[in-house]
Amino acid sequence: MLLSYAITWLIFGAASAYMARSRGKNPYLWFVLGMLFGVFGILFLFFGPKAQRKNNDPNTIDITPQFDPKLKEQLWYYLDQDNAQHGPMSFNALTEALRQGQVSKKTYVWNERLEDWKLFGEFFQ
Repeated sequence: MLLSYAITWLIFGAASAYMARSRGKNPYLWFVLGMLFGVFGILFLFFGPKAQRKNNDPNTIDITPQFDPKLKEQLWYYLDQDNAQHGPMSFNALTEALRQGQVSKKTYVWNERLEDWKLFGEFFQ
């Protein structure tokens, strides 16, 4: 009888952990909660809100500028992997190149207001 309870607890815990992982929540925490609350834990997880997933791509950066807004109005240039210069382009075109993968946070960028080339990631959070 005790073995059947233990198996039932493990089944509810495993089901909760699986559902939690697919919904972007901590599967270890929900394994324990599923074991403790059984079907009620699974129901809360199923009908509760989904967690927002964080993007863990190292090339993805917040494109909120952390510099003088006048720099945003400048024409920008960047160096690709072969050190070939691209530009001039607007700041919006540069951020679009980031979204398309042509530019990363480790790409060197420059405009007329900068003294030297800087890493693109230095301008953002």
